[in-house]
Amino acid sequence: MPAMDLMLNNALVVALGWTLVHFFWQGCLIALVFWLICVLAPRHAASLRYWAGLSGMLFSLLVMLLTFSLSYAPEARFSLNGEAATAVNPFLVLSGKLPDAGVLLETGIEPVLPWVVLLWFAGVLFSSAGTARDWLGVRRLLHEGIVGTETQLQIALERIKAHMGVQLPVRLLASTRVLVPLAIGCLRPVILLPVGVIVRLPQDQLEMILAHELGHIRRFDYLVNLLQIAMETFLFYHPAIGWMSRRIRE
Repeated sequence: MPAMDLMLNNALVVALGWTLVHFFWQGCLIALVFWLICVLAPRHAASLRYWAGLSGMLFSLLVMLLTFSLSYAPEARFSLNGEAATAVNPFLVLSGKLPDAGVLLETGIEPVLPWVVLLWFAGVLFSSAGTARDWLGVRRLLHEGIVGTETQLQIALERIKAHMGVQLPVRLLASTRVLVPLAIGCLRPVILLPVGVIVRLPQDQLEMILAHELGHIRRFDYLVNLLQIAMETFLFYHPAIGWMSRRIRE
């Protein structure tokens, strides 16, 4: 197929294809290390498991960039019959020199790399559409069903902010559209409280809820969640990365 042959002659496509293929086993190893940490860590060490998971996500990104750099060979030319020179294979670099296994791997997988990249790109577009829909839904919550909050709650928010050392400006809004308290945004965060919660709960419990949401803001959990969503979108095909991301949220 001329189109596939043309894509196989594109060093970027080939490097991206190899990166996606190799990250399947690399991601499994990273998730395995995270699983071992979760098993060996004390039951109460939730923060250790949390930071181990975040480190695993960031390390996954670094591994993919390293693999791509090892696979990218702009001076090389490729062909579907496997006769031309191939890019540096990160599998060989990371596992030692195994020429026979390396040749078998390259000749078996290299011809389908364009299809791997096309299917991955289609999956990313599909996942991104769902993510964009969810993001727009969250943004609508800041403008629809919003009602005024009591001055007493606003004063409590500022007092708890000062006590917790939160420097960012934080808006407090009451909403008829949400069922649970939410903290949205990272640079100019907003706390949304359900109207029903404000009506039912006493002041001291409302202040505990505000402190909990301010804790999310102080740790930049919204930004971390965006990183997780980005990784889940680009690595939608990898079940181990999806599992690790779910454990981080837990």
